[in-house]
Amino acid sequence: MRVLLAACLMLFIPITAVHADFCVKQKSHTDGYYNGGVTYPPEDEDREIWIAGDKMAVIGKNRSIIIDSGKKLMFFINHIDSTYAEIDLPLDWPAVVPEQLAGRLQIFRRHGEVRETDETKKIGEWNCKGYDVASWILYEGNRYYEVETKVWVTTDLPIDLDTYAPVVDEIGRLRNYHDDFIKELGKIQGVQMASETVNYRQGFSFGSNEDLLEAFEEDPPADVYSVPEGYTKKEQLSIQDLRG
Repeated sequence: MRVLLAACLMLFIPITAVHADFCVKQKSHTDGYYNGGVTYPPEDEDREIWIAGDKMAVIGKNRSIIIDSGKKLMFFINHIDSTYAEIDLPLDWPAVVPEQLAGRLQIFRRHGEVRETDETKKIGEWNCKGYDVASWILYEGNRYYEVETKVWVTTDLPIDLDTYAPVVDEIGRLRNYHDDFIKELGKIQGVQMASETVNYRQGFSFGSNEDLLEAFEEDPPADVYSVPEGYTKKEQLSIQDLRG
C-alpha cells in the first residue's frame, strides 16, 4: 500500500521564518517497479511548503495539506476530485475515516528509529549532516514494508522547534506513524535539504529521492493557507485520498 502523500516525507523537521513566510521548493522522484502483475511507472513531483507562525501549507499537484495548529485544524485537499476534509487536531483516525479503514490504520502503524551519523556534505550553499532513518510496519511480530532513508539536514537556517513541534507531530500522525516513532524523529535537528530512500517489498526494492530546489523568505500568495474556491467539503477521507 502506497499510503499518504509523498510530499509528507520531507516534513521531518520544522523550520521558521523571522520576517516574511518561509517557502521551501522541492523535487521528488520515485523509481518505477513491477509487482503483482502491475507495472508502476516512475513518479516525479514538484511541491512547495509554506510556513508562517503556527501554520504550514504543503502544496502538491494532486493533494495538499494545510495545518493551523493555533486553531487546531487541518485541511486535507484532494485536487484530483476537487474535495477537501476539515480535520480537528490532534488527528484521531476514527473521526476522520470509515470504521473499517480506521481499524486497519491502527493495526498497520509505522514504527521506526533514527541514528545520528558523522557524515557531512555540502548541498548548495548549506553545510549538511546525515541521519539514518529506518521504519517499518510491525504486524504479528514481523516487519513489513521496510524503508531506509538517509536524511540530510542543515542548521544554517533558523529553527524554532517549540513553535512547530505540534505541526510536525500532526504530520507524523497523518503518515500513520506510531507515537514512539514521532518522538524518535525529534532527534533530527535541522532543516531537511535532501534524502535518499530504499523501499523494500517482498522480493524486490525500489528507490526514491527528494531534493531541495530553493528556500527563501517571501510574502505568500493570498490563498496559500486556504482551501481552493469551489472545492466540495467531505466529512471523511477514503483510502483513495490517503494513497500517494
